[in-house]
Amino acid sequence: MSTETRRDKQKVDLRDLRVQRILDGENEDAILIRELKSQLAAANNALEAKDTALKLKDQEIARLKADANIRMSSEMPGDPDGHYRALGLHPTFAQGLTEEQAREIVQRAWKSYSQVFHTDRGGNLERIKRINAARDVLAPKPKQGSS
Repeated sequence: MSTETRRDKQKVDLRDLRVQRILDGENEDAILIRELKSQLAAANNALEAKDTALKLKDQEIARLKADANIRMSSEMPGDPDGHYRALGLHPTFAQGLTEEQAREIVQRAWKSYSQVFHTDRGGNLERIKRINAARDVLAPKPKQGSS
């Protein structure tokens, strides 16, 4: 049943109830006041429910922000210098990979982050320095053979 149909049915029910009360000898003003009070109470209940829901959402948002701040501020185990974090990698990302595969992943992460945080694109100089240092530590360039 659509919302409009339900509302029309409720209006008809209210009219029938009002006619019945008038026939029973009740004052029309008293009927109107009672109906308005009941509508006001229903509206107040709906507002209280929405207010409670908004408070719960605000609390959940605050909790998520606090969790994110704790995660961002705490040191990642196995990454005391923050090199993995600077490139958005987890310290265990290279498990089971060859040295070349790990170097390639670090290079891709470095390229992605350096494009986003480059100073020519409004990035932070300190952040780009950390990103470059992380790449140098995690994926050093292979040494050239001196033959």
